[in-house]
Amino acid sequence: MYQSPEDALDPVIDWHRIGDTLRTLCRVSEATIRRWRRQPERMPAAAQVLARLLSSGHLGILWPAWHGYIIRDDTLAWWSGEYAIRPGQVSGYDWLERSLDRSHQEIRRLERLVKLDQVAAIRDDLAGLVERLDAIAGPARQRVR
Repeated sequence: MYQSPEDALDPVIDWHRIGDTLRTLCRVSEATIRRWRRQPERMPAAAQVLARLLSSGHLGILWPAWHGYIIRDDTLAWWSGEYAIRPGQVSGYDWLERSLDRSHQEIRRLERLVKLDQVAAIRDDLAGLVERLDAIAGPARQRVR
């Protein structure tokens, strides 16, 4: 896509690709687009920023925190194209994150159950020891009373 994230910050405006979109978003005529193309210095600053954003897709043009990320063909990607995500995948990540949270909660619940099972086993062992103690010391305890 780009050699570096800085390449996308000052793009050459791709009039053929973005002309109709720019015209629609700026609500100007085709003649105005042609005039801006011939005389880019006469183009309003907001239209220049929008044209650069549409040409490069680089989100850092408007939002510095998103420097290095671009949107191209409905895909949010790292400037190199190495990492990319489509809109449907964003909701998939959200679902995956919620699923992982539920799984972690279930693991914690099961860990508590294991501990309760261990406590129950100890209780059962103690009950068995008490029965054995009663069996051994029962007659002697009854005599002491």
